[in-house]
This record gives sequence, C-alpha cells and structure tokens, in this order.
Amino acid sequence: MRNLFPVSTDFAFPDSTFDNFFNGLFQPTAETQVKLPKVDIEDTGKAYILTADLPGMTKKDISITYANDILTIGAQHKEETEEKSPEANTNDQKISNNSDVAEKSSKAPAKEERHFIRKERTNTVYSRQFVVRNIQRDGIEASFENGVLTITLPKQDPDAIQASQRIDIK
Repeated sequence: MRNLFPVSTDFAFPDSTFDNFFNGLFQPTAETQVKLPKVDIEDTGKAYILTADLPGMTKKDISITYANDILTIGAQHKEETEEKSPEANTNDQKISNNSDVAEKSSKAPAKEERHFIRKERTNTVYSRQFVVRNIQRDGIEASFENGVLTITLPKQDPDAIQASQRIDIK
C-alpha cells in the first residue's frame, strides 16, 4: 500500500506484512519512489556523526545542504532496465544491423524501429531533513562509500553560543 502514495513517512506507513504483501500489485511500469533513508545519529560530545544508507546511489546523485539549522539530505537516481524475449533480441539485431545510422550514431533509433517486450524505469528519490542547532557550518564534512553516507557535524563551542539577547525598546 506504501506505493499508492508518492511520499511516505516512517510514522504514517510503517513496514508491515500487509504492506509487503501488496507492495508490487499497484506499481505502474514507470514510477518515482520517494524513500526515507535509514540513519544512525551519534553524539560524540564534540560532533554529531550521521550515517545514512543510500543503496544504489553514487556520489554525484547526492546533495547535502545545511541552512537555518536544517540539514537536508537528498539523492536521486534514475535506473533503466529492459527485458526482451530471445525472439525480440533477434528482431532488434536485424533492425540495428540493417541500419547504418543506428550503428554509427549514439542516438536511439526512431520509435517505429524499436520493439520492447518489457521496459521499466525507476526514479528513486531519497529525502530527509533534520533540525540540528549550534553547528560549526564551516567544519561540516561528508564522505560516501559503498552506499553509506557519513556526515560529521562539529558542535559549536558552548561559550560561543549566545542563549538569548536583550533588545532595548527605543
């Protein structure tokens, strides 16, 4: 049932057997899946270390911003898969072999030359925001390896944090 809605949250649609049973029934062939990455947040005393799972993503797919005390992690990856029967492969090879343009050009063949048995496109989007206050903006670091994003958010010196400021009325 989770895929019936374009955006899901952990609270509104928790993982369940019911969701898993109906997971594939209503999926269109081309869809956008918005997911919340699973994260761990560790407080080391001097910094927060956020570790997020972003499977299937590459470094260039990910964007990280920190503005107005909000850390935003975003990632988007478009994946294309295609399944063909052996007969369709033979027909497609004949079409591409007969066309010099198809062999020499990097452009896709015209639509009338294409014959897909099944073609699926998935656009996976991860998005998550966190309110994180009293961070040294210039000290934020991030690394990405094997589908795991690690962000280090150094805490601001407690003496530099001004709890409140009195404003005089003129």
